[in-house]
Amino acid sequence: MELEKILNKRRSIRKFKNKEVSKEAVLDIIKAGIKAPTAGNLQPWRFIYTFDEKKINLAVNSTYPGNKRNSEDNQDWIREAPVLILACIDYSDTVAKYGEHGKNAAVQDVSAAIENMVLKTVDLGLSTCWISGFREKELKAVFDVPSDVEVLAFLPIGYNGGYNPNPSKKALKSLVFKDSYGKKA
Repeated sequence: MELEKILNKRRSIRKFKNKEVSKEAVLDIIKAGIKAPTAGNLQPWRFIYTFDEKKINLAVNSTYPGNKRNSEDNQDWIREAPVLILACIDYSDTVAKYGEHGKNAAVQDVSAAIENMVLKTVDLGLSTCWISGFREKELKAVFDVPSDVEVLAFLPIGYNGGYNPNPSKKALKSLVFKDSYGKKA
């Protein structure tokens, strides 16, 4: 698939078919992630994937809708996903090399990896939604993530179950400036 088609097709899908995703597809998605640019080639990303329904349900229990961090409600639709991929950050190498700025670099690196994974998911005819609304301590416990590693986000992956949002994007002229912030391009 051509990049422009992938970019135009990509949506945050919140409904999945009851259809398995192959381990090969999951590994292809992760391989796309590790092709992302990375400060100093330090590659602070760590990925965990699961097909385990019990772990998926426990992960969903750690989520919350919108900004309601302490809500008992969660993002139940994720339970339909046959696989989850967690994107984690191991800060040790980037902080050792770049000091405190290494944390920012690591977040950028893993974010770039996640975007590559999102685009590869679409390229494979699958769907996903970038999830960052979760209580990290609870999610880390489900997957035995060490205390010094951060879970930045996770991706539920599956086949689109008929959810077809078409969100509008802000006009380019309201987002882009020339020479200085606020100066219309």
